[in-house]
Amino acid sequence: MVNNVIVFSMKGCPWCTKLKDQLKENSISYIEKDIDEYKDLYDKFVEKTGSDLLPSVIVGKKALVPEKSFKTIEECITQINKIINE
Repeated sequence: MVNNVIVFSMKGCPWCTKLKDQLKENSISYIEKDIDEYKDLYDKFVEKTGSDLLPSVIVGKKALVPEKSFKTIEECITQINKIINE
């Protein structure tokens, strides 16, 4: 069971806000990493995933990025729940 959820987001991003709201509504705790404050970490994430789209999520050792891993915030929440409960 994985309980380590990291959300890469940025100020003013409506999709980032929606994801964080959905995580709270689903009682999923997470650590937020603003890409401006954690630039080096985010740059490494982008290099590994090949995607700079937001919001992006790390769940345990799995990366979830928009358009590759999920199309909607709801899909992202479903995938996070699945990984957490594996």
